[in-house]
Amino acid sequence: MGALATKVNIARTISNFGMSCDICGNLEDSDTHPLFDCPLAIEIWRESEFEEKLWRCGPQATVEHLMVAAQSLDKQQVGEFVAVM
Repeated sequence: MGALATKVNIARTISNFGMSCDICGNLEDSDTHPLFDCPLAIEIWRESEFEEKLWRCGPQATVEHLMVAAQSLDKQQVGEFVAVM
C-alpha cells in the first residue's frame, strides 16, 4: 500500500504538500481518487468496455478493485483493466 505516487502518498513524506486534485480540485483522500473517483477517471472508465460494476464498486482500496477484476475477467482483460487504471 502506498506505492503509487499519488498526492496522498507524497504528502506523507513532504509536509504542507497540497493534496487537491489538479483535475477536479477535490481533496484526494484516498489512493483510488485518481484511478476511479475523479470525474476524469469516471469519464475514461465510461468510455472503456468494462462494466461499471467492475470500476464503481464503492469505496474500496485499489487492490480490492483488482481482485474483483481478476475474479470476473480473463487474463487479457485483466491486463486491459490495469492499462485503463
